[in-house]
Amino acid sequence: MPPPTGNDPGSPPTRLGALELDLAPDLPGIYAWYAQLALSEDDWHPRMRNGFDVAGFDLVNAIEDYARIHEPAAVELKGAATYGLNWFGSIRRQSITRRSAGSAESPINDRLGELAATADNRRLLTQLLLSAPPVFASPLYIGVATNLRERLAEHRASFEKANTLLRSKPEQAANLQFLGRDLGARLAGAGIPLERLECWIMTAPQPPPADSGPTTNQRSVAQAAEWIVQRIFQPILGRQ
Repeated sequence: MPPPTGNDPGSPPTRLGALELDLAPDLPGIYAWYAQLALSEDDWHPRMRNGFDVAGFDLVNAIEDYARIHEPAAVELKGAATYGLNWFGSIRRQSITRRSAGSAESPINDRLGELAATADNRRLLTQLLLSAPPVFASPLYIGVATNLRERLAEHRASFEKANTLLRSKPEQAANLQFLGRDLGARLAGAGIPLERLECWIMTAPQPPPADSGPTTNQRSVAQAAEWIVQRIFQPILGRQ
């Protein structure tokens, strides 16, 4: 893939796999991270084990794992009460992966169990879900950079450092996913393999020639765009 050199007004963003981040331009801009479903295009094929086709079971498990990546952190609540003794607690959004009381199946399994038993249904569903990012998927994170290549390299270095920590302390994963100090740590805590991550970048439009009017502050424009899209789309691993 040739390195992107910048975006003319109206040109589409550029996709980079997490192993291609060195192709990002040395330019200011905004970027968004997405996760891919942990299946290949061929995983819909029947896989027999002890006389049973386990491909449907594997598909449901992969979708549940994908859903967990996109679940928000609990919301902390606090309310004023008499005598200075406040109410406090937390609430968490109901998950489509959670087994309800008295049921061994998650809502995903209830919805897909019978459908996933058929190979052609699995093929179509897998293709749709693999094609979802970025049009039909929410970003995990939206950021701004003065230099896209340098900033994305920082994210990857942080991701690899956090993965090294998790190999010796896997119990830290849940804390890192929601409380990690930076994006790389939170991505690692969510358990997303590097090859399942992709980054879409959009450089700030190039300023006009110096003699054509006031110079555009590209960094400020990119920051304003980041501020807007973060608050509209609220990416799940964002913090500010």
